[in-house]
Amino acid sequence: MESGITSSTDAISYHSFALDKTSRVYVLEVFTDTGEPIVGAVNDNSTGLSGNVLQYGLAERIIIGFVLTVIIILTIAGNILVCASIFIFPSLRTLTNYFVFSLAIADILVACLVMTFSTINVVTETWIYGDTFCLIFISFDISFCTASIMHLSCIAFDRYSAICNPFQYPLKMTSRRVTIMLASCWVVPMFISFIPILLQWNTIGIENVIADVKNFAGPYSCIFLVNKPYAVIASTIAFYMPCILMATAYFFIFRAARKQAQQIKSLERATMNWNNTRNGPGDGHPHHHGRRVSLAAEKKAAKTLGIIMGCFTICWCPFFVFNIVDPFCDFCIDPGAWPPVTWLGYINSMLNPLLYAFFNRSFRRAFIRLLRCHVCKGTTAEFDPTISSRER
Repeated sequence: MESGITSSTDAISYHSFALDKTSRVYVLEVFTDTGEPIVGAVNDNSTGLSGNVLQYGLAERIIIGFVLTVIIILTIAGNILVCASIFIFPSLRTLTNYFVFSLAIADILVACLVMTFSTINVVTETWIYGDTFCLIFISFDISFCTASIMHLSCIAFDRYSAICNPFQYPLKMTSRRVTIMLASCWVVPMFISFIPILLQWNTIGIENVIADVKNFAGPYSCIFLVNKPYAVIASTIAFYMPCILMATAYFFIFRAARKQAQQIKSLERATMNWNNTRNGPGDGHPHHHGRRVSLAAEKKAAKTLGIIMGCFTICWCPFFVFNIVDPFCDFCIDPGAWPPVTWLGYINSMLNPLLYAFFNRSFRRAFIRLLRCHVCKGTTAEFDPTISSRER
C-alpha cells in the first residue's frame, strides 16, 4: 500500500513531491556527462514557500536494496516453511491452521508481487512498467495486504470461539463455515482494491491534483493518491474493523482464561480438602491435572496470537493513520515518510512465520524437522510435531 510518486526521464528526472494548500515542491535531478546526479528543488510557489526532498546516493541505494531484498527472502522462505509444515504433517492440519496456511499464501504474494516491485521503485526511484501495471501493482498491494490482515482477524475469531465457547466450537466452526471465512478473506479485499482502483473511484474529486502532479512527474512515474471517501472506507475495512475485532476477541479470551484459572484453583482447593478429609494427603484427581494442562495450552495459544496481533498493530498502524490524515490535510505528509511506514507494514508478512516458530512448539518442531531434511529421509509419516520427544 504505497502513496506518493517517483519518476525519471533520460537526462532529467523529477522525484517525490510535497503538496499542501499553498505550495508544491518537486525535486529536479539533472545528470552530468559522467552520470553523477545534481539535485535541486523546483518549486511551484505563488506564496514564497519552499521545501526540499532528500535523495539517496549510490551507497544508500545499495544498502536499502540489500536490506529490502533480505526482507523479501525471509518473508518467502518463512511462509513457504509454514505451508510445507501444514501440508506435510497431518497433525498440523487443524481448522485454525487452515487459516494459518491461507495467511502464509497471502504473505507470499505480498513478497512476490508487492515487495519486489516496491523495492525496485524505492531503489531506482523510477517506475518503468507503465500506467496500466501501476494500477495493477497498487491493486495487488491493497488486496494482498488486506487479505493478510483479514486472515489475522479470522484466526482471532477462531481462537475466541475455541476458548470462550469450547462446547459449541465443533458445531459452529464447521468445514463449511471455515471455507466461507477463507473465501471472504480473499474476495472482500477485491472491493477496495481492483474494482475501485481500476475504475479510478479513488481519484474522484482530486483529478486536478493528480493531473498537476503527472505534468511534473513525466511518463516514468506511478502516482497513487486517494480522495477522502476512499481513504476512510478502505482504511476502515482493511485495518480499523479487523483491529477492533481482534482486540475484542483477545479481551474476551484473556477474560475467559482468567475466569477458568480461578475456577480450577477453587476446584483444586476443594478437591484437596476432600481428599485430605477422606484419605489423607494426596495428589488429587488426574482429571484436574489434565484440565490444568489444557488450560495452560489454551492460555499460551492466546498469548501467542496476542503477540501476533501486537506486531500487526505496530506494523500497520502508522500507515493507516497516514492514509486517513493525508487527504484531509490536502496531502501535507512528507513524501519521504511514506516508504518507511509502508515497508513497516510489509514487514508484518515476514514476522508471522517467525512468531509461529518462536512461540508455537508444534510449528517449531515441524520447522526443525524440515530444515534438518528428515522429509528427504522419508520419516515424516511417523513424526507428529504436536507430540514432544518425551511423549513418544
